[in-house]
Order: sequence, then C-alpha cells, then structure tokens
Amino acid sequence: MPIISADTPELSSTEMDVIRIMRQIRESSDGITLDNLENEALTPIVEPLRRFLGLLQRADQNRLELGLESCPSVTIFELQVLFSIAGLRVESKEVVQELLSSWLPRGASIIGLTLLHEIARKLNTAGLPAFSMADLQAQIINLTLSRLRSEGYTVLTKGPTKPCTKVLNTKTLH
Repeated sequence: MPIISADTPELSSTEMDVIRIMRQIRESSDGITLDNLENEALTPIVEPLRRFLGLLQRADQNRLELGLESCPSVTIFELQVLFSIAGLRVESKEVVQELLSSWLPRGASIIGLTLLHEIARKLNTAGLPAFSMADLQAQIINLTLSRLRSEGYTVLTKGPTKPCTKVLNTKTLH
C-alpha cells in the first residue's frame, strides 16, 4: 500500500468516481449500467471512457495497470488518465499528446485524444469541478516514489547538502 505523505493532496470525490468507473469498465465485459454509477452526472462519460480504455487495451494490454475493486489505493495509470482529462479541460493539449504518444501508436493517439476531448467536454458540460493538474501530479510523484521505496530503492527527494569535493580520475578507478 503506498504511503501518502501529509502534504499530498487527496483525490476529490469526482476523481474517485471516475476511477471507480474505469475499474468497473475493466472488470465487466458487458458494460456497466446506470444503477452501478454512484454519481449519475458521470453517465455521459462512460461510453467514451470505455472506448478509450478499449483502445489502450488493444494497443498494449499491460498498459491497463488498474487496481482491483477491493484495492483502496489508486494506480499511476489511473492518475495519468485523470491528469490527461484535467489537461484537456484546461486546454493543456501538449502534455496530453505527449502522454498519449507514449501509450499509443501514432494513428491511435489521435483517436485517443479525440475520446479524451469528448470526456473532458462532457465533464465541463455537466458542470463538474475541474481536476487539479498540480494535485494529480503530486499524487503521481508520491505514488511513484512510494513504489520505488517499497522495491528497496533509496529515493533522494532533496539535493545534496554540500557539493561533491572528490573527483574521479584514472587513478581512483584502479
């Protein structure tokens, strides 16, 4: 379970609802029905989100690193999808295109961008609060660092306190 630091912002209820929808889509092959949605204002995004996740799954099934329904934590992938949607809601298209280009082949990334635009537009039309890109970025960084720590890596989050005074040369390599 990732360690959330005190200064890491929590996800909003709408963000968590979108993550639950992503998980339900991933777990059910026949789709989800309206009675399964906790927030009915999110109903319009279900189909474009389903198509987006399907596109990613066809491109790389391992990309969909979604957590289980019983897992209370979120995955980096889920946060990145929210970050992409947040970016398009505030017209930050370049960041989203860069992320999509790492997920999808060129032709498919245009389709992915179109689907994410549709999701962002529907969230805006529904009047739902915008997701904070800064908060999501903090969550992604925190979760990444937590994962590295849990795998035994030493993570330095602050620069060195004093400059390095030793210089390696050919004599020190012997």
